[in-house]
Amino acid sequence: MLFNYDAIRLWEKIPNSHDENSSPIMEFGIYNDGILYDNKQKKSFYFYYDTNRINSLDYDNTDFDTFSLSEIKENMDKEYFEKMVKKAKQYIHDGDIFQVVLSKKFNFNASGDLLRVYKSLRQINPSPYLYHIKLGNRTMIGSSPEMLLRVTGNTVETFPIAGTRPITNDEKKNEFMKEELLHG
Repeated sequence: MLFNYDAIRLWEKIPNSHDENSSPIMEFGIYNDGILYDNKQKKSFYFYYDTNRINSLDYDNTDFDTFSLSEIKENMDKEYFEKMVKKAKQYIHDGDIFQVVLSKKFNFNASGDLLRVYKSLRQINPSPYLYHIKLGNRTMIGSSPEMLLRVTGNTVETFPIAGTRPITNDEKKNEFMKEELLHG
């Protein structure tokens, strides 16, 4: 099951800003087979439900060396993004919100072997949560240091990493937290 960031609006009373041209808020898939890569064991595992198709993969007709992008278009300029940051800082200061995820949307068309993109991402950003998922005519590729959800039996866990720190009356503590955010 995949959740878009806008899924929070299903639980929280916040203004709707869902872009109708973006991905669905939630998607659910039942997969007959797939390949999982375990970072700890450095091994790939093929799983299947009914039919083992691993031997029917046609490697000869796959061009693993081609990949191209169209022109990349952003949905906002630098000045607009900076205004969003200032507004978010004011909301945090006023106590209206305690954290925010600001982002820019980049639109482009890709052709060729998208698995190459995933492999490159795995090398330059070896995060514990990497994914390459085909969803109809779309492919999602991503990398994250945080686990959003883990379901074990009847238990659901979430461990989001917030990129904010509280402002205190202690200047030394504030400076320490500032440096921690800037330099880890």
